[in-house]
Amino acid sequence: MGVILDSGEEILGRKAVIANLNIKQVFPHMVPGATLPEGFSDRVRNIKSSNIQPFKIHLALNEAPKYTFGAAADGFFYVARSNSDPEEFERSFRELERGNPIRTFASYTSADEVDSTRAPAGKRVLSVYAFMPYKLKGGAQRWDEIGQETADALINDMRQVTTNMGPENILGMYYTTPLDIERNNNAMVNADILHIGTYAWQLSGNRPLPGWSQYKMPLDRLFLSSCSTHPGGGVNGASGRNVARLLMEDHGLDFDKMVGA
Repeated sequence: MGVILDSGEEILGRKAVIANLNIKQVFPHMVPGATLPEGFSDRVRNIKSSNIQPFKIHLALNEAPKYTFGAAADGFFYVARSNSDPEEFERSFRELERGNPIRTFASYTSADEVDSTRAPAGKRVLSVYAFMPYKLKGGAQRWDEIGQETADALINDMRQVTTNMGPENILGMYYTTPLDIERNNNAMVNADILHIGTYAWQLSGNRPLPGWSQYKMPLDRLFLSSCSTHPGGGVNGASGRNVARLLMEDHGLDFDKMVGA
């Protein structure tokens, strides 16, 4: 129906409630006592998360990385590296699915290449993004034990393709494991930044569930607008725009005229 702030103030939805959350958070936990369609909660519970999740490192640098493959990469916002053997690359992802961390793929993003305010004058920033399993062999809690060594190993791997990423260039480092991602944002159930794994049976009209792909949930005037819905994560603002159009049409408002096609 709405939210209660820490101050005790209640903000209730008069015309609708739009939940920008993971569907697994909403159903059934946030609607206790509600009557849902038969089997709906079981179907939500059985939604499959992605098999791989992010491991992120944020670096503060004296200078931008210099890559061993020459000046062709200088000034790029995004540089990715991976194993050049397709079969080995595929085997690496099977290892991830088994709960074994691997370092076959990593990407390096220099946000200050496109936004100079990301770093102080004369300094640089860099983000390292790698694929890792959430459910390690031995449990996700093991990330608290191996997080630092994994971050160090990824930095060492980067030194294989750079000439200036020694300790003298790194002013500071902060990393987040898949477990940290879930802790920091509880909408990322199982650290899935897409909420729902992007498998063929969980895309398009099957997202979040077959029969419930039009953002209207099985409770009156409750809508879902998160990346649990179509088109999923990575298409910023798309589901919110779709819900806005739907609500405006329901209330007799011309979406295209008011906000532009």
